[in-house]
Amino acid sequence: MSEFAHAINREGNGAISTTAAPSNRVALLLAGGNGTCLQELMRAITAIPIPKQYCRLLHGSSLLKTALSRAHFIAPRERISVVVNQGHLGLAKQQLRTLPESNIFVQPLDRDTGPGLIVALLQLEPIYPDAIVAVLPTDHYVGDERSFIPHALRYRQHDIPFTRKNCALGRCYR
Repeated sequence: MSEFAHAINREGNGAISTTAAPSNRVALLLAGGNGTCLQELMRAITAIPIPKQYCRLLHGSSLLKTALSRAHFIAPRERISVVVNQGHLGLAKQQLRTLPESNIFVQPLDRDTGPGLIVALLQLEPIYPDAIVAVLPTDHYVGDERSFIPHALRYRQHDIPFTRKNCALGRCYR
């Protein structure tokens, strides 16, 4: 049976269940964006302009919480990290209470995805030098989790060695 077949079990009622993830697998959630494109819509929904990843849009759950749940299919809780913007730390901490505080990486300023990714990967590298990192945006809607998870687990086929040189070239994942 393949690695993702072990990790995803669709037997019986179609529920997704997981088994132990390989010890080198890490999930990194990107939650640092300011959400300026949908700011007016978020203001209409929440009465304050918060980034969409923190807004409860899906059955009382935010896109961040949904992405966090999805990440558990890739790595265990202690190997799930999140990059947040300093300005959103209060919102993020409320929704990330299940993670160790050391797994929340704070981006001092919003400098878009690349720098946020590098900040996190440089903090993960000494802890998990041989990690395979799945990078998951938290502001995307995934309607069919059962189809998404096997595809996400296939990222392993595209291993790129993690080195500081690769990081400088923009290939900061393995």
